[in-house]
Amino acid sequence: MQPYFIWNGVDSRQMGVIVSSFPPIIRPPERVIQQVIPGRAGSLTLTEGADIYDSYIKQFVIGLRPGADAQAVIRWLRGSGEMVFGNEPDKLYFGRILAAVQFDKVGSWRLKSAGVQFFVQPFKGQNPKEPDFTVTSATTTLYNPGDVASRPLLTIGSAGDVSIQIGSASMTITSAPAGLKVDCDAGVMVSSSTLWTGGWSGEFLTIAPGNNAVAIAGGGTITVTPHWRWL
Repeated sequence: MQPYFIWNGVDSRQMGVIVSSFPPIIRPPERVIQQVIPGRAGSLTLTEGADIYDSYIKQFVIGLRPGADAQAVIRWLRGSGEMVFGNEPDKLYFGRILAAVQFDKVGSWRLKSAGVQFFVQPFKGQNPKEPDFTVTSATTTLYNPGDVASRPLLTIGSAGDVSIQIGSASMTITSAPAGLKVDCDAGVMVSSSTLWTGGWSGEFLTIAPGNNAVAIAGGGTITVTPHWRWL
């Protein structure tokens, strides 16, 4: 199979692009501070917390098939969005293409090559994206196949007081409107496209790797968009 990547839903093979080299699959750098203590050899490594990693650059090289429209490719490879690499087809990266994409002629075939820099968020998702889960019973179990805790999007089915527990953490929402979206990644709640600032207590929830007990009270059914994540 011809090496490929998919940028914002468009396959590189459709654009006449050849992938000359894929970026390596790496673990993102953990965010740390090296604290030097006077009178002590070495340094003390301080972390900001569990699963706090920095964004990084994935760089790869592409070429053009004869007849491919270089200008169309340049217009396509810009901005922010989602990337799937052919050497890791089951994972979805999120980030932004940086710097200019500049094609140079190489060899007697007059093929053109360019380096692409993709500034990547530290966690990658599942490709294709995982389906939503609907929690309909008072207690159920969710399995997180990722290797870090996910921060789900929860959609409340019915209006009223709602209590949700995932693992050992819980949150209670008072007088939640039907259809309220609880974005545990952004730390906000949205009702009908408007930021909702009603009463609630507890903490925004995460789903740890492996099995997680989920319990709900009120709210009818709750739809969970899990956002599984990998390093």
